[in-house]
Amino acid sequence: MPQVVFRTVAAQALGEEEARRMFALFERHYVDVSFERFLADLREKTHVLLFFAPEPGQPRRWPGRVVGFSTALRTALPAIPGATFLFSGDTVVDSAWQGAGLLQRAFFLLMLRTRLRHPLRPVYWMLISKGYKTYLLLTHHFPRGFPRHDAPTPPELQRAMEAYYTARYAGAYDPRSGLIDFGESHGAVRGRLAEPTPQALADPGVAFFLARNPAWREGRELACIAEIRWRDFARHALAATAGGRRRGR
Repeated sequence: MPQVVFRTVAAQALGEEEARRMFALFERHYVDVSFERFLADLREKTHVLLFFAPEPGQPRRWPGRVVGFSTALRTALPAIPGATFLFSGDTVVDSAWQGAGLLQRAFFLLMLRTRLRHPLRPVYWMLISKGYKTYLLLTHHFPRGFPRHDAPTPPELQRAMEAYYTARYAGAYDPRSGLIDFGESHGAVRGRLAEPTPQALADPGVAFFLARNPAWREGRELACIAEIRWRDFARHALAATAGGRRRGR
């Protein structure tokens, strides 16, 4: 696996030229996208997770070619006082670096920093998904991630989800179905990379996602929420430690 350099930067600190470099990668992997919409979306975020393939002579802040990124918005919501919401925005990783877990680890660190910043208040990960792989990241890693096939959404999480997505996507979000329909695609994965494999179709979580969001190919999004609890961090830390021990034997 080629070397990768990771940076977390404030979204507002990125200039238009830097945004264009990010969009060049984004456009190679998604259709139905425009730089104007991408830039407007970037400007309203708070954090950007950036991954670079290092190149000699580059500044520390932008040390090479962008090979992946994810945007995030950390905010509160008056309708749900005392809670913090961490929303996942545009995300892409170049094909040579896919499967390495780069974004998962980086976003996990952002979640941990957010949890440390608000140790006693509820923290929610807000994710909209038009692909089963993204959806499974939430439900596989967070037992309090919903909607899911094996448990109903708890009333308090349903209220938080409906309040957040109604405020963010008024007119596009349907709380009855949990779907967000912009009327036109705001981006879909190029080619057949997002198509479920026969192995994936055997997963009940994948079958649930496809049934809940049958128009995912047209860019329709399924609204999701996960409660980020301290016990989940402990569980992932123990799993990572155990995995490291097995590899070291």
